[in-house]
Amino acid sequence: MCMHNVLDSRFQDKYLLYTYVDINLKIGDIVIDVATGDVGLLVSRYSLFEDLLDSSGVHLINLWAWDLYWTGPNPTADGPISRYQPYTENGLLNLIRTGTFIIKT
Repeated sequence: MCMHNVLDSRFQDKYLLYTYVDINLKIGDIVIDVATGDVGLLVSRYSLFEDLLDSSGVHLINLWAWDLYWTGPNPTADGPISRYQPYTENGLLNLIRTGTFIIKT
């Protein structure tokens, strides 16, 4: 048995891990930070390099990001901070796949 499957089965009952599943994020989805209990709402998706076009108007680089609006028991842990936090889409997907964030659709 491969080590990855052993780790998945150990945490299977506590957290739903999305290791091999496609995750389709959309505006209005809710994420929960497992460590703090904070709840985040996916507010908007945008390209970080929207203005970077080649001579024919095609995007040279497409790096997507999401703005999350955080609420919950710990939104200002280290003093007043913005409740809006940006995450790259790949970073957000990795946080969900590793069980750091739980997604509620």
